[in-house]
Amino acid sequence: MLREKEERGKINMKLNFDTHHSAKPLPVLQQGDQVWIKDRKESATVKDKVHERSYLVETQNSTFRRNRVQLNKLPKKGPNLTQSTPTTANKERTKPEHPTAQQNAREAKAMLSPHLQPTLQTRSGRTIRKPDRLIEQ
Repeated sequence: MLREKEERGKINMKLNFDTHHSAKPLPVLQQGDQVWIKDRKESATVKDKVHERSYLVETQNSTFRRNRVQLNKLPKKGPNLTQSTPTTANKERTKPEHPTAQQNAREAKAMLSPHLQPTLQTRSGRTIRKPDRLIEQ
């Protein structure tokens, strides 16, 4: 009776902890998967699953046993990685060389606003200026 109550208490504590900390089960790693070892800051290959959450991983220099939490699965190298770089280069090339009407209006407003408004100062002598707001731009 007491043992059952303790077990139920343990289960409830685990459930509460998991829900408050957004804990989720990690996917199982397969032999040959490329992983990143967090504490060593280097990549490795999964050699074997030792226990439920423990893996043997092999780096270029040696073999380590690590908990699953310390291993991040690396994405497989493919054409998606090379396609992302040309799109950023294209975006840089398509920038207009001439300023737009909005940019001209902002510059004109910035030039006129100091002349129209008197500069206010605090008692200590610091000038008071309104913050630049996204709405006013």
